[in-house]
Amino acid sequence: MKFAPPRSFRGWPCCLAVAALVGCGLLFHSSFAVSSLAIENEGTLLAWKDGNYNIWQQNFFRVKFMREGDEAVPGEDLNKNGCPDFVENVAIQLLAAHHVFCDVAGFMAPLKSPRYEGARYIYVVIRSKRALNGARGLAYDEISLQNDLTGILSGIMKGRRVRIPVLTIALSNDIDPKKNRTPTHEYFHMVQNGMTHFKNSWFYEGMAVWSEAALGGTRYVGTLKRQPENVWESFRNDASFLEKIFSSSYQAGNDLWRPLAGLCPAADPPLRPTEKTMSFAYTDGTLVVQNLGLQGTRTMRRVLEQLGNAETLPFVRLAYEKWTEANQRRIENNVFIVDAIAEAVKETCLEPRADAYMVPPVSQGKMDKGN
Repeated sequence: MKFAPPRSFRGWPCCLAVAALVGCGLLFHSSFAVSSLAIENEGTLLAWKDGNYNIWQQNFFRVKFMREGDEAVPGEDLNKNGCPDFVENVAIQLLAAHHVFCDVAGFMAPLKSPRYEGARYIYVVIRSKRALNGARGLAYDEISLQNDLTGILSGIMKGRRVRIPVLTIALSNDIDPKKNRTPTHEYFHMVQNGMTHFKNSWFYEGMAVWSEAALGGTRYVGTLKRQPENVWESFRNDASFLEKIFSSSYQAGNDLWRPLAGLCPAADPPLRPTEKTMSFAYTDGTLVVQNLGLQGTRTMRRVLEQLGNAETLPFVRLAYEKWTEANQRRIENNVFIVDAIAEAVKETCLEPRADAYMVPPVSQGKMDKGN
């Protein structure tokens, strides 16, 4: 049976526990009751723990972290609220990224995606880089079940633990969330996953590199090596350029997606920050969003929407039976992704140069083994 309480009431398990405890005549720490509220710019260190991990809740994000050992986060706590600044800053960056992508740019929020119906929150686990096999971050594309209120409800509900559906991001404890955009990058993967199953690396990682400019900053916006018009012409007519793109991963962000984002500046201008956009700040007061100027959000959103609409085609043309991880990354997907890009540009730019494009009869790239 699926969990389907109203999405506007994300703290329902917490309130259930509080009600149960009150009904039993028990007293409980007030911070637990506060944690049931969906506070956007303020968080709560939950009074319960999951094993040796602590839990920080901020709106629909729950950050699971260690204070000791190889997986411990830095202990600095400038605002003296009991939660390490590292953890708060991760949550704040994620909230800012969600705001820019979903509230301002109009991408579908992962927790509102039909694919993830029933998921209650996004579970962010802080691990060591070694535990993540050298990665700085990972975004998992399937719902998992996680313990909720461990050690609290178990005694009341005859030893049964409450397990609720969540989406999961893992982040390394060696990043500096004030300087590193890995949380934003991984959250955008959640956005992609909620809108399409396609995961060919040149598309999946390349577009996520583009997304890192969502919060601004010179390092992430920078200058382009080639003019957007030249890149678009190569994309349409140069088979060797496509071969290079198809066999790439993160580099496709700079070689294709960032130039593509600037192709039609009049029709797809940079985002304008709102008052709320500029209200996100790290624990030391530094603004999270620096000179917001993310270009191409309309084009990128339409690419994902087009891919979502095309998801039945591989089942008809390529005889997919289900979206296995291998099928999500198959070379044959390239034709569908290219068609989605062409259609998105055509809709956005409304110019002759954006006429529908077909992949030339050349190799569609080396087998994508993922990252």
